[in-house]
Amino acid sequence: MHSLDTRCSDKVFRVRADDGELFDDALEFHVIELPRVDVPLSEIRTPLQQWCFFLNNGGDLDPDEWPARLDVPEIRQAVEILVMLSQDERERQQAIDRNHVRLMENYERDRHKIHHNIGYEEGMEKGIEKGMEKGIEKGMEKGIEKGMEKGIEKGMEKGIEKGMEKGIEKGIEKGMLAGQVRILQSLLRQPQTPTGELAALPVDELARRVEVLRHQFAPAGPG
Repeated sequence: MHSLDTRCSDKVFRVRADDGELFDDALEFHVIELPRVDVPLSEIRTPLQQWCFFLNNGGDLDPDEWPARLDVPEIRQAVEILVMLSQDERERQQAIDRNHVRLMENYERDRHKIHHNIGYEEGMEKGIEKGMEKGIEKGMEKGIEKGMEKGIEKGMEKGIEKGMEKGIEKGIEKGMLAGQVRILQSLLRQPQTPTGELAALPVDELARRVEVLRHQFAPAGPG
């Protein structure tokens, strides 16, 4: 057995058969007594200490003045998801709207980069096609050159706008579901599914996984 942390001591349980034989030497259950964990914020050094402090004191912390020692993506995601789950429908919608606004602001700031990395190829193809159509309509002699130029510009602009609008909307929903999957897996001490693998899953599958993990995380009822 490996000690998780000298300041966050835990109890370890193993599964044995009725005859006392160990079921699997790789299967262990760790139970941490959070009230006995007393690691001060200033002495936090490990991820386990971060989670212990967060679970003990997270309700008293201000999200707008978050401690630097807890400022890691996993805990930030946990805060956002727990806040969202505890709010009513109206507040959840407001949180989604704020997320959308933040993403749109990021998009506007990085528009030039997005323009080249995402929309360029599609916009170029559509722009050439549209430009040729308009050029032919206006006449082979004067329209082809001007139509292609305008068509490429218009096609790239429309292609980027439409692609980003759909991509951001879908990305917000998938990103929030994927974040819930990873946080719940972390809280359940399960291996976290890679972000790239989650991103490749459809929304329905992500929602199903969240539901399964929530049932696993929920306290068991009286037997």
